[in-house]
Amino acid sequence: ADHFHLPSGVWGIAIDDSKIQRKLLRRFFVHAGIQEHHQIILGQNNEEISSFVEFVVDFIKRHPDNLFLVIVDENLELGDGISNHETISGSECIQRIRVTLDSENEKKMLALVRSANDSPQD
Repeated sequence: ADHFHLPSGVWGIAIDDSKIQRKLLRRFFVHAGIQEHHQIILGQNNEEISSFVEFVVDFIKRHPDNLFLVIVDENLELGDGISNHETISGSECIQRIRVTLDSENEKKMLALVRSANDSPQD
């Protein structure tokens, strides 16, 4: 049977604050045909989460000849997990990316928002 594969050269960019979910996203990208050197999976610290929108916008602008699959966790947890806690909406991240990119670059991005509902607050 034929397997689904994205066109060669597509970049996979994902963010999740869960280590397990980041591993699953890596496997998903491989199964979708995105080569490992075209995968960027972020979310292992507060800096990666808080700078995600700017990172994606800059990355897409610097790669004008490529296409992008962007997968974002809906509930990105910032803070130390105890007292200092903030949740960033993945949907809002995607919206900020879309309004920041010009229309030509926005057309090169397919964005998916997902949630594993494994947060203690869910």
